[in-house]
Amino acid sequence: MYLSGILNYLIWPAFIIVSWFAVKAGLKYYEKNHPPEKEAN
Repeated sequence: MYLSGILNYLIWPAFIIVSWFAVKAGLKYYEKNHPPEKEAN
C-alpha cells in the first residue's frame, strides 16, 4: 500500500528533528557540567 512510501518521506524529517533535540539536550548537559568561563577583556 502507500504506507511504505509515506514512511520513506517522513523518516528523514523525523530523524532530523530527533537529532536536533539530542544535540540541544547534549549542549544543555555540557553547559551544566562545564559552565562557560568569563572572558577578561
